[in-house]
Amino acid sequence: TGPFVLCSNPVNPRHDRTEVIISRPSGIVLVVLVLAMNTGCAELLFTKTAPPESLRSVELLPGVLIDTVGSTAYLMNPKGGIDAVDLSTGRLLWTSHQGAKPILVHRNLLATQAEIPDRPGALRIAVLDTRNAGKVVATADVELPAGARAFIDQRMGESFEIQSRIDREDLILSWKFFRRPVEGAAPGSSAKPGHDQAGGAFRIDLRTGEAKSLGSGEVPPRDLLPERVARKAGSGTLSTPPLPAGKVFAAAEVRTRNGRQQTILRRWERKTGNPIPDITLFDGRARALLPSANGLHLLAIRMNHPGGGDGGKYLWSIYSLETGILAGEIRNRSSASRFLLLGSILIHESPPFRQLVEGKWLEKPIRVRVVDLDTGTELWERPIRDTVFHRPYPPRG
Repeated sequence: TGPFVLCSNPVNPRHDRTEVIISRPSGIVLVVLVLAMNTGCAELLFTKTAPPESLRSVELLPGVLIDTVGSTAYLMNPKGGIDAVDLSTGRLLWTSHQGAKPILVHRNLLATQAEIPDRPGALRIAVLDTRNAGKVVATADVELPAGARAFIDQRMGESFEIQSRIDREDLILSWKFFRRPVEGAAPGSSAKPGHDQAGGAFRIDLRTGEAKSLGSGEVPPRDLLPERVARKAGSGTLSTPPLPAGKVFAAAEVRTRNGRQQTILRRWERKTGNPIPDITLFDGRARALLPSANGLHLLAIRMNHPGGGDGGKYLWSIYSLETGILAGEIRNRSSASRFLLLGSILIHESPPFRQLVEGKWLEKPIRVRVVDLDTGTELWERPIRDTVFHRPYPPRG
């Protein structure tokens, strides 16, 4: 049954949706969450029900990988290559041009997507040693089906996406290629209907680079949501998808009682799926409700009240998804952003912007920004490679 759509931004739901696809093997429900970023609002691209031991490697956004154990950020450099940056200070540790996009970190090994300009039909995975300044320890070249192309920067009408995780010390890598016709004229008899898409999965030995193609039945299964939780996810009432946080699954919901709106935290026992008491987070509703990149926190974004400081027009409130406890608040100019909270360190995407300052246009590219949530002090920020296709599409006649 499905798909179902959950919106945490009812004013503009198409910019913030979660698509939930449900199947029922042996009475248990598998939920696939789909996430995207569009005009600053977050949507899920891949399943977020990762087991706790996999939370070392957290993708903040494509090309920004956080090693939560090693306290290191791996960032796509705007000029190419990957920068390893100390998370607390922003100090550059090393740069490697052997990989272009960080994918996953496991122990001291960093799996990356490398660029092969003369072989667009091949996907190259370069494994770097994080303890040895990014030295290459293994590579794997995967040939894609005819017509599919592996690239890092989005192209007009084309996209290439990678999903990865660890299984028994191997990298399980799934890829998707999508192409849709780009027409300058209004659709008619001469328009090319439909689109092209392809996908597949591989198991890659990170030590040797040996790659093995996986069929659909050979891909290791992901965590399952209890049926009671999945039914609630498909009901359309939740503002965020149910995510595993400690001993619970948790999701935000806006409810109205006696004509009054409240934003609450719905929770279920992780082992059984039985409901446990709701927690009221605040009165009213937020402009946006976004889960963190590791699924452990919830960001509620509201308009900053008058006299609330000059740090930005929006108030960011961050809550623990497991307990509902307020972790901290900060003011920001961004109305939505992908984020991660580690202790008191807030890491978030800072989208590109253009502002008129004293008669001159000030432009800033997309960046990663790190803030001490306790004090509001910016620790560092760094520009990253912008992979989004920004040029206009041909007008329709």
